[in-house]
Amino acid sequence: MKESIEKSLSRKGGKEKEKTVEEKIEEIRIKEIQKAKEDKTGTPWNRVDIKSTVNSVKDLFLHWEHGDYDVAQGEIKSVWQEIGKIKDKEEKEANEALVSILDNKIAEGLLKEESERTQELDIG
Repeated sequence: MKESIEKSLSRKGGKEKEKTVEEKIEEIRIKEIQKAKEDKTGTPWNRVDIKSTVNSVKDLFLHWEHGDYDVAQGEIKSVWQEIGKIKDKEEKEANEALVSILDNKIAEGLLKEESERTQELDIG
């Protein structure tokens, strides 16, 4: 799986190089913060700091992005354990914020997949 993640980061598509995981996370972070400002709501994305994000959290992001929800869900516990070992408070909070966001998005993805399977069974 790590090989496919690395390949997806280094692949070139069309005229421009595919974005790195850091660029993808930062792009989403900026959009979510802007949306929260427009809606006058808070967002955990304010606490995300891509420079502090550990590799296991980046891998988790890629699993979510590629729709590998089962794999991502299986890795959540070990990612939380790794974050628990981080000594720097700000770095720890930045990683916790992103994993919390991803945990919710992974759960949403799993629910959507389950709903689609149920609909297919109902139709068939």
